[in-house]
Amino acid sequence: MTIRTLVSSLIVLCSVVYASAVQANTYYINTVHGTACVPTRASAGDVDYNSYGVFNTSTTNTVTVTCPVQLSVVGRLLESVYVYGWDRNTSTSIVCYAYISAEDGTPNVTSYPISISYTGGTSSNGSYVLSPAFNLATYGTPTMTVACAIPPSPSLSSVNVVSSIEVDTYTNP
Repeated sequence: MTIRTLVSSLIVLCSVVYASAVQANTYYINTVHGTACVPTRASAGDVDYNSYGVFNTSTTNTVTVTCPVQLSVVGRLLESVYVYGWDRNTSTSIVCYAYISAEDGTPNVTSYPISISYTGGTSSNGSYVLSPAFNLATYGTPTMTVACAIPPSPSLSSVNVVSSIEVDTYTNP
């Protein structure tokens, strides 16, 4: 065996050992449809649902809904939270907050603001991307709730809608 062959063999062996030790992140996307959102007691009369999600039927009142997001997150990192919908109110945005509560019941250990702004009537989204990612395992198996204030709709034929919520997590081996 020549020196050249020996060095080449060592390079290949080291590459294989290194490649097997390096693992890629595993990503998880959890999506909740807007129909899972529940209005607050004060907003119940002005909220309705359809295949697009939860929407404000009032042309004068802002409504508030809360949307439970199930997280199976042990050992996972929270990367981003997206809220999708339609904001047709030209002066007021749909504003949401993602709240994380600890497994022991400690409420709102952290929160993230998310806003959907008027885009001329087309669908839009608001997002909060965490940098660095938030370590959910710090709080055991936490829960997440997204609360949204949906402004008055311009008309009953052009309503403001929260369509879905997407939560992206990943594992970092």
